[in-house]
Parts: sequence; C-alpha cells; structure tokens
Amino acid sequence: MLDRIPGAPSQPVNVVKDLF
Repeated sequence: MLDRIPGAPSQPVNVVKDLF
C-alpha cells in the first residue's frame, strides 16, 4: 500500500490523500 509511494515517510498526509 505505502510501498507504491516513495514519499510516504516524507509526506504521510499525501499518502492518505493518494489512497483515498
């Protein structure tokens, strides 16, 4: 899930927006 986002640890908020 978070593996497809390279900037996950850098932008946790962006990850949530990307998943939803």
